[in-house]
This record gives sequence, C-alpha cells and structure tokens, in this order.
Amino acid sequence: TYAYNTNLIIQSNEQQLKERSQYFSFVRDTSTVRVALKGVPLSPSSGALVFWNKQSNEVYIDIQSLPDPPAGMQYQLWALDNGVPVDAGVFTANNTLSTFQKMKGIKNAQAFAVTLEKEGGVASPTLSAMYVLGTI
Repeated sequence: TYAYNTNLIIQSNEQQLKERSQYFSFVRDTSTVRVALKGVPLSPSSGALVFWNKQSNEVYIDIQSLPDPPAGMQYQLWALDNGVPVDAGVFTANNTLSTFQKMKGIKNAQAFAVTLEKEGGVASPTLSAMYVLGTI
C-alpha cells in the first residue's frame, strides 16, 4: 500500500513534468505567437494569454484572471478572422484546475476573445458577455 501510493505519486509527478516540458517547448517555439487578452469594461481586471502556433494551428489558453462562472455557464474562446468569430472551444476557469488548457486548432486569426456562454458553448458569441480581448 505504501509502495503503491508512492508509485502513484511518482507517476503523477512524471506526468506533470512531461506536461510542463511540452508546455515550454510549445511556448518557446518560434512559430508560437503570444497574445495578451486584456479585460474589457464588463470585467476590467480579467486577463488571459493565448498561445497560437501558426504552423501547427495549435492553440492554448493560459487563464490569468477570470471570475468563476455561474452554474450552467462556461467560458468560450473565439478567434477573430477578418472580423468573423471562429469557435476555439469552451474551457473551465476556476482556481482548482490547471490554468493552461489546449483549445481547438485555429488556421487564421487577427484577435482572440473570451465570452461567457451557456455550458457546452454556442455557435456565435454573446458580445455583451465578452470578458477579455487581445489582438495579434
């Protein structure tokens, strides 16, 4: 039992180390663009970072500060391609989970934004529920 628990801890630590190594490789890749998303008037103290690799189309969000969403609601990331919002996926924002989350791949974008939507996401953003926005 002690050895079993120790092995579980070691496996967990190895997984965390692997994830962090992948994170640093992705973030430091010269094709990865860092986009700072700043709070808008609805939530001026909110913030997030988006890392977008233009070659692989991979997107990650690093949540810096977003309020916990109410029950039945979830944050949704949007890429703006020539003013047209493209769904980049929904994510969880709370203090108990990892703040660095993989999102849907995006081919083209000039900006990213986060809105608060019903759980599971929506087809088009609720602009009055936008929390952060950042241009590339």
